[in-house]
Amino acid sequence: MTKVTQISEKKITPGTKFQFNASTDDANKRLDVFLTEQFEHYTRSYFNVLIENERVSINGKISKKSGIKLKENDLIEITFPEARSINPKELQENIKVKVLLDHEDFLIINKPAGLVVHEPLSGYSEPTLVDWLLLNYPELKDVGLSERPGIVHRLDKDTSGILVIPKHNAAHAKLSSLFKNRKIIKKYKAIVRGHTDPEGFIDLRITRHPQHKTRMMCSTTEGRESLTKYKVDQYFENTTLVDVQLVTGRTHQIRVHFRAIDHPLIGDTIYGEPSKLISRQALHAYHLEFDYNGEKILINSELPEDMQNLINNLKKIN
Repeated sequence: MTKVTQISEKKITPGTKFQFNASTDDANKRLDVFLTEQFEHYTRSYFNVLIENERVSINGKISKKSGIKLKENDLIEITFPEARSINPKELQENIKVKVLLDHEDFLIINKPAGLVVHEPLSGYSEPTLVDWLLLNYPELKDVGLSERPGIVHRLDKDTSGILVIPKHNAAHAKLSSLFKNRKIIKKYKAIVRGHTDPEGFIDLRITRHPQHKTRMMCSTTEGRESLTKYKVDQYFENTTLVDVQLVTGRTHQIRVHFRAIDHPLIGDTIYGEPSKLISRQALHAYHLEFDYNGEKILINSELPEDMQNLINNLKKIN
């Protein structure tokens, strides 16, 4: 057990436990905010997950509420997740990540559907993209945040497509700034239910669902500004292939926005319903474009086989 005031290590040893005492200044502070202040290289969202997974206690009692307010002299204890066991040979054989561009400062890769970008919670046992990256590019372990080294943006587990991976911290800072300032163009192909307008602009704020913590929802007043552009590529009998451009990049943004306009993605089991024609949401990040220190970067990725098969089947029905 380690009793400390602040942790500056970039990577915490798996399974380590820490104790903290809340000071007078910490009174009425949220638990997740307090923990984030103690660990320089870990995010609030990371501690929210640990709290939900019963890895944090206050005065010996497990707390599952990130927003609980602390009192002076509270004793906070946190246990970091144990090390995950990943078989390198199986990882290399089973994870089919394609490198589209190997730039001196970053990689651009194509992530297959079914692969989580980084470990989402304590106890998650499946391989992740970060596992693959660290196996093939071990120097990435010190790039960016400790819980997701080398990651500046994400795709949902069952969304396929393009991701850019910085190779060093200067590139991480540069790419993070480009994303923050909306200087990176991200385009997707999606297949949705029903017939959308020929083109559209969705301006609906997105916030976390109050009852279902893993889901997001649209709101006219709460949450973060969320903007999505789209235009139709092709209409089928009762579905539409749309070209989508994200202006902002919120969690589940495309899926939530199209659900909000009554055109959920085909195969989306969270915001729509399962499909017999595809085993995941029909969404692929096919285009990434940005200026990097005067160099124009433009990468496209072909539709994966399952989405192309879906389109072929829809054409037959049509």
